[in-house]
Amino acid sequence: MGGYGRQLLENKQHTLSLEAGPGYRNDRLRKEDNQQLAVAYTALDYRYRFYNYADIAQEMSVEYTDANTTGRSLTALTARLNARLSLRLSYEVKHNSQPPEDASERTDTTTSASLLYRW
Repeated sequence: MGGYGRQLLENKQHTLSLEAGPGYRNDRLRKEDNQQLAVAYTALDYRYRFYNYADIAQEMSVEYTDANTTGRSLTALTARLNARLSLRLSYEVKHNSQPPEDASERTDTTTSASLLYRW
């Protein structure tokens, strides 16, 4: 992927960035030939720090091809436990307008709790 990225907002509490551009994707499907697709991509990343030790993030992206459109949204709450460890709770939604035929749904969701270690 190539394109343009811009930091729209950056201060002590808020950051907001935008990315957009063209790309190329090579999909390897199970029983079919590979698909080479041109991609239009856009993404938005917002973070709000409401304490020195906690923030909430919202990431959104869309990939458009002639074959399908894929959208992704991730919401994450991160709290620093000490100088090295943080806890992150997140919820992600991925939607594919044309999933493979054996897929049961067009939308996948993931809820996770992660322990992060800072080097």
